[in-house]
Amino acid sequence: MRPLALEELVEKERELQRLAEEIGAILRPPVSQANAIIEIQAGVGGDESSLFVEMLFGMYVRYAKKQGWEVEITDISHGNQGGFKNISLIIEGKGPYAAFKSESGSHKIQRVSPTDAAKRMHTSAASVVVLPEIDEVDYKINKIDVSIEKTHSSGPGGQNVNKVETAIRLTHLPTSINVRCEGRSQHANLERAWKILTSRVADHYRNIEEERAAKQRAELRGDGSRSGCIRTYNFPQDRFTDHRLNKSWFGLEKILQGNITEILAECNKSNF
Repeated sequence: MRPLALEELVEKERELQRLAEEIGAILRPPVSQANAIIEIQAGVGGDESSLFVEMLFGMYVRYAKKQGWEVEITDISHGNQGGFKNISLIIEGKGPYAAFKSESGSHKIQRVSPTDAAKRMHTSAASVVVLPEIDEVDYKINKIDVSIEKTHSSGPGGQNVNKVETAIRLTHLPTSINVRCEGRSQHANLERAWKILTSRVADHYRNIEEERAAKQRAELRGDGSRSGCIRTYNFPQDRFTDHRLNKSWFGLEKILQGNITEILAECNKSNF
């Protein structure tokens, strides 16, 4: 009887685990209610592109604050003449990912650059990536596949540089995806880095599946997507254009102050 009882116990444990996973999926909030990880990186345009990254960052943060959401910067690299070469942030609250998910893509700016003494018109670009923050209960990374490196957090320079190894860099070896978090405590950096890495790795494999599906759809209806920029911020014409919607808004300064509720709503309605 003992072998039979042990066999039944194993089956019951498997069934219990399956039921726990199903219950967890039901109770877990949908990805649309997840926190948003936003990564903005300078593209073509040199120093002007770094200033553009700062504009986009400011626009998103102002909008988030209007919604009562919390914003935390997780990584930052400053530009040579101001702005940011890249900046990563997490927006926490109820529904940030649902609001920002349509922002992923290349954004273009056209304006007379303040860094150009000749006052010439410049066109530069920045890329935006928006990911849902995936909790480790939703997607598991095998810890043996991740290397952990402790580094010095960046400081103001000179003798004031922070020499304490509080920054954390995680690298997912199978995909070479890496995450660096600095600031706060080392424990908090490690916890945050794991969440971001989990989200990026999950997104990596999700994109592979979506690309396969997209190829199948393209064979049936042709590829109607735009490979270029999704947005243009035209300062001389005071115009903000979303090329996916084929629609423009006017009043760039107001938009850059975070008044983008209508724009985000229309983009998300179209499921970009």
